[in-house]
Amino acid sequence: MAGGGALLGYIIRRLLWGVLTLWLTVTLTFFTLGITFRLASGSSLLEVLRGQVSSVGPSQGGPAYELQGSPLRQYAAFLWGTGRLDWGDSVSQGAPVRQVLLERFPVTGKIGLISFALAVMLGVPLGIYAAVRGGVVDFAISWTSAFVYSFPSPVLMTLLLALSVYTIGIFPVGMAGADWRGYLLPCLVLGLSAGGYIARITRASVADELHRDYVRTARAKGLRKLLIYRRHVLRNALGPVLAALGPTLGLLLAGSFPVEYAYEIYGTGRLLLDGFAQQDFPLILGGVTLYTVLVLGSNLLWEVVASLIDPRLRAGG
Repeated sequence: MAGGGALLGYIIRRLLWGVLTLWLTVTLTFFTLGITFRLASGSSLLEVLRGQVSSVGPSQGGPAYELQGSPLRQYAAFLWGTGRLDWGDSVSQGAPVRQVLLERFPVTGKIGLISFALAVMLGVPLGIYAAVRGGVVDFAISWTSAFVYSFPSPVLMTLLLALSVYTIGIFPVGMAGADWRGYLLPCLVLGLSAGGYIARITRASVADELHRDYVRTARAKGLRKLLIYRRHVLRNALGPVLAALGPTLGLLLAGSFPVEYAYEIYGTGRLLLDGFAQQDFPLILGGVTLYTVLVLGSNLLWEVVASLIDPRLRAGG
């Protein structure tokens, strides 16, 4: 019962922290973009602060989004709409923001999930193998992981794009959502970088456990290495790895902006980039809220799972 109460308290604390973070994020976005867009539309700072009628929207024709009333009145209306997942109509798309985001998100979600699966399948086994083998193998995997993780994503995107277009041609561009092959390039770019990070985290966690006193005691008792690794080392090392997977999943779901733009993939990331270019205030607010919820939700999910496996993380949190 005590353990269950501690877990429940941990979850409640994380939920409250997540709600606070979500509120701060959307609030900062609302006021920053609201002021910036209205200033860009010709309103003076004094008019903005007074809450005089103004509008934001595409600078070259098209509909505009009216911002009326005092900033606090607008903010209260925004929070009320956010609670109902209603951000009004998109200026650039001519449809409700919620509908537009739901139509585009499946493409972005698939890219994030496939990239995450690829990163885990590469990073976890390589990290474990490097820590267990040590020596030259450990050095080679650690160095390669650091290089891949640190390699600039735009350069990697360009290299893979050139490789596809001018050589083997098996990676079509701009087809995500229409053909499974269209997911290969963006998922490879995101998955390799995240896989390098996961490999480093896994290697460090396993190597730390291998130097614990209980491992030396188990070896002195004559237990087989495979048994020690499977029953003790990997179980204790899994907690920090799972805790690192949460932010990784959230970032992959919310971090597809560059690959969607580079590979002409019309997912949520590309939609929001276009929204910024066209000053689509409702769309940006809805998109920021969606991505914030995704990142916080994935973090919370994996933190709870990791704390169930390794109570030390719960106590430390």
